Amino acid sequence: MNKNERVGRYSLILETQDGNKYYYDVDLRTFVMMYDKSKPKKTQLEKLDFLTANYASKEQFIDCYSINSPVKSLYITYQFKGERRLAPVFNNEKWAELAKNYAGKKVDFRSYNNFQIFNTIYFEIADLNSDFADKIIKNANRLITISPQTKDVIVCLRAHERAIEERRKNSFGVKDYHTEISISDIYSEDRYGFYRDLQKRLSDYRELRTIYLNYCRIEERKQKELQEKQGVTTELSDSPMKLLKKPFVPPQQLSMFDNLD
Repeated sequence: MNKNERVGRYSLILETQDGNKYYYDVDLRTFVMMYDKSKPKKTQLEKLDFLTANYASKEQFIDCYSINSPVKSLYITYQFKGERRLAPVFNNEKWAELAKNYAGKKVDFRSYNNFQIFNTIYFEIADLNSDFADKIIKNANRLITISPQTKDVIVCLRAHERAIEERRKNSFGVKDYHTEISISDIYSEDRYGFYRDLQKRLSDYRELRTIYLNYCRIEERKQKELQEKQGVTTELSDSPMKLLKKPFVPPQQLSMFDNLD
């Protein structure tokens, strides 16, 4: 292994209905059967994400390999106080590109693709008409795991948005020049601070992965339910991002977000 390469912690595991288990070998580029004392080969999470995210579905991915028995489950595993599991990502070109270019430290938001991913999440969280933030924070089924620090940033960001909304409502119709300037200044400066705070938290690959992929799943589910209600039988778009609703847009332009360190 190259001395500059990080130690792998993650394995892609496939289980069949007849009880056999396989791990994915990134060097051989295929699944290898596991036996009683076998240990799965480990690699970096972004390598597994890039591998699977370019496939339209789990079924399409599995069909590329010679697995003769029906598949029971496919998951990513790692060790942290026992075995933990993650769902593989499929049908997500944007995440595939991010995973491909991830250098192993912080997510680089100078990349336009990564910048778009973050902005999609940010505007959804900041939108007071969206329940996405509540789903992430409350997480009733305990299926979404993010750090307490990230939760705190989201809570504070939402509280700030509500405060600004109330201030605007209370000042509606007021023609005082200084009041209008004050609201505008607070909105711009404080909001940008929360933007950067969240960006700092989500520069962690795992943290960004958790929130963004859950966002894509939730939006895809909403679109599917909407199509069913409307009696639409066409398949969902190949790219989940083509289905996303128009994001919340603040009253000021985003030019202040363009130049990131």
